[in-house]
Amino acid sequence: MSLGPGAYKVPDPNMYKQKPPHYSITGRNQLPGDSTRKPGPGSHSPEKVININLAELFDLS
Repeated sequence: MSLGPGAYKVPDPNMYKQKPPHYSITGRNQLPGDSTRKPGPGSHSPEKVININLAELFDLS
């Protein structure tokens, strides 16, 4: 025995029309970024670095 064509519930089409869209064609908003100041390439001076071996600084004798 099978159900006839009038035995199924039909959803109301207005139920789907009132929903907001799932996507949009407008642009995205900018996310807040990191506004802290960062050192630039001119702030690095490798010629001012002193490379001294730590073994030369300490002597046990």
